[in-house]
Amino acid sequence: MEEKRNDKASMVRRLFDEIAEGYDRANSMMSLGRDRRWRRIVAERCALPKNGRALDICCGTGELSLALASSDSSINVTGLDFSAEMLARAHDKVSASGLEGRIALVEADATRLPFADASFDAATVGWGLRNVPDLDATLREMARVTRPGGKVISIDMGHPRFPPVAWAYWTISRFFVPAVGRAVAGNAPAYRYLHESAKAFIDQRELARRFASVGLGGIRIKNFLGGAVALVEGTRVG
Repeated sequence: MEEKRNDKASMVRRLFDEIAEGYDRANSMMSLGRDRRWRRIVAERCALPKNGRALDICCGTGELSLALASSDSSINVTGLDFSAEMLARAHDKVSASGLEGRIALVEADATRLPFADASFDAATVGWGLRNVPDLDATLREMARVTRPGGKVISIDMGHPRFPPVAWAYWTISRFFVPAVGRAVAGNAPAYRYLHESAKAFIDQRELARRFASVGLGGIRIKNFLGGAVALVEGTRVG
């Protein structure tokens, strides 16, 4: 089992290193430009206090980390990822934003977070949970490093429940996502994996149950695009 997890981690790291350069453009195209709004909603749902600290795991090129830091001038954010190429682009964007004093970037494993218990006021992950080698370990770690009363939030591709919407979404995604990958990143196979990983990942209702299983309370699901994208949040209790 450990060998299988390591194999997935190595494969995913290599894939994201390969597509880092065109990743932001591809995301914008695939979401029809709505991804920025969704990240702002995540930042709002975190309800960070003044001088709050947020952890953004699987931060990629830093878009959600930037949205969190931009939500209030007193907020400090730690972005964490295991792809060096993604983090290199995040560093460039953070420097260009003028927020380098409030955003720290760390290369580390999301299943073994290098932080003490209750270190953050919120922990987020955007489009990342389906790529981690151990989902439950990652959720336990997110809950562990969040203070009691703090939010743990994921936003990711979901599973629409209404059959016509589900059929249309998965059919379009099957062809559109690799086409975007080919056009923007020159890597259709990597984006085919992104489509397949989204389809194979648990739906938002099961993810909500996994949130509860690691001790999070106040579970809430917010769907976008008929459930094609889903925000799942919970609150650290005790």
